[in-house]
Amino acid sequence: QEPEYNLKFEDCLNLLQAGDNVSVKCSKCDKNTEFISHNYFKSTPKYLIAVANRFVLENWVPKKLNALIEIPEQLNLSNFLLRNAPQVQG
Repeated sequence: QEPEYNLKFEDCLNLLQAGDNVSVKCSKCDKNTEFISHNYFKSTPKYLIAVANRFVLENWVPKKLNALIEIPEQLNLSNFLLRNAPQVQG
């Protein structure tokens, strides 16, 4: 069966780095706060083990993703290091 998605592993890392919207409620002032949670590596590992999410919810029904993820033997993670993260202003 042909894959529905054809991705490079770096594309997956870009999605992870882009972050997720997070909403929390302060326990002291009871105020809602929203922020974006970004993911970076503190250092580069010798070996990287990654677990891919194979399921998504579509209309509250689990659907298995049929995806081909191209992973190179060597991967440059320098763009995904914390020291290269954009500085937050404010």
